[in-house]
Amino acid sequence: MSATAPESSQLDSLHFKDNAKLALADANLQKALAGMDDTFVAYRARAVEQLPEFEALRDASKAIKEHALANLDFYLQRFADKVEAGGGHVHWCVDARHLPARRRPHGHQGQDHDRRGDRHQ
Repeated sequence: MSATAPESSQLDSLHFKDNAKLALADANLQKALAGMDDTFVAYRARAVEQLPEFEALRDASKAIKEHALANLDFYLQRFADKVEAGGGHVHWCVDARHLPARRRPHGHQGQDHDRRGDRHQ
């Protein structure tokens, strides 16, 4: 088990602005999105009507997200401890630029860092 390989969506997010520009220029996508404003609002309103506890659920999910982000260091350490207890290895990086070379997106430059963020010599 290893927690070192980033998901492809994480790698794609490194190029978010470029991908967004391409998507915005895509005529098929623009056509598909053209009527979304009206239909999305209507479908959402219908879903909210069918779920009386919608506001409470939304507030609870927001609180969970805020708690997770405020305590992210704790949850990441807990995850890493479980990975390592299972025989895996966790590579700690400040951001994608610090991914080990074997895990970087093609052509991405960066430096290897250890668990504490110190650069490998």
